[in-house]
Amino acid sequence: RFLRRKCWKRPVEQTETAEPLWHEKVKDLASRGITLEALLGFYRRLGSEIMPHYKPGAHRTADVVRRAIIPASKVKQCALATLLMEGKEVYPGKMVTHNWGNLFRDLVA
Repeated sequence: RFLRRKCWKRPVEQTETAEPLWHEKVKDLASRGITLEALLGFYRRLGSEIMPHYKPGAHRTADVVRRAIIPASKVKQCALATLLMEGKEVYPGKMVTHNWGNLFRDLVA
């Protein structure tokens, strides 16, 4: 048997103040796409300019995030997508998901 869930509704005053902020954040997150060219450019720089000790057969996505992506984006205090796309809003045409435990090279492949 199915249980009916009650919908919880915010009071009107909270809805009116939170709604614009919510939509602004959704737009910000949705526009953080990157091109394949930008991703491959980032990947080519791994092991030299970025994360010099990077080894494709050893480093996992979590390693690249902690040792390359976070340090690179920390300087400008913005998402890596914003850096790679030089601030340009990019709405992705495809969704790519990942597993932090997989090799980063497999994600890019």
